[in-house]
Amino acid sequence: MLAVNKIVTETYTNNSGYNLYVAIKDNFVANRPVELSFDGISSTSSSFLNSSFGTLIEEFGLEKFTALVKIKNVSKGEAEILKKYISGFRNTNKA
Repeated sequence: MLAVNKIVTETYTNNSGYNLYVAIKDNFVANRPVELSFDGISSTSSSFLNSSFGTLIEEFGLEKFTALVKIKNVSKGEAEILKKYISGFRNTNKA
């Protein structure tokens, strides 16, 4: 399991989002599942999500993202933010 707070020092900037993307991209290339722990993360910005999860979804597809990424130790509020962010890609793909 990868701890997000060990990969990045904050979850608000594009740069930090990109660092998370780089840390987990090899898992996608190798088709390996990745568990991400959001323990200690109180919130994320759209910039962070766009540069990490958004880039992975655009590069590898939503189906592969949801199959490979498992999010653990996330607060209820952050879980809702992540769910809403990912569902935005589902709605975009249906249009």
